[in-house]
Amino acid sequence: MELQGEFPRALANCSALIGLDLSNNNNLYGHIPSDISTILQFVTSLDLSFNNFNGSIPEDLSNCTYLNTLNLANNKFSGQIPLQLGSLYRIKKFSVANNFLTGRIPNMSNATSESYKNNSGLCGVPLPHCRAKLKILEDDHFITGFVVGMISSGISVTVS
Repeated sequence: MELQGEFPRALANCSALIGLDLSNNNNLYGHIPSDISTILQFVTSLDLSFNNFNGSIPEDLSNCTYLNTLNLANNKFSGQIPLQLGSLYRIKKFSVANNFLTGRIPNMSNATSESYKNNSGLCGVPLPHCRAKLKILEDDHFITGFVVGMISSGISVTVS
């Protein structure tokens, strides 16, 4: 439809709207409103794929409790997927593929690895497990300094 601009907040006036497909509009951009559940109160299907939406996926999407389908694939979303989306127990189809997302994924019973593809920073079932990382041990400068400090301490104790 060649729509352009930011997410149309005027959709809040469509109080009986249950399905919204804004896919394949390369000129739609910006953030999904943080109060999306008040704009789309009864939405069962939301497809915002193949656009230029960016920023984080709003936690408020988890309040769209009637959602059966949520497609946010092929945008420029970044950050973590809100774990609260795992509470959307009606979801049958879910995709955030081809974005810039990172972190642990929510527990979505119908999501497959395809739902998350091309987001190299994601982890958790059905993707590879998340590894707990101890940040201080990953820092090469800290380790080098620690080793040098220990050796120096050992030498000074020996010399004394």
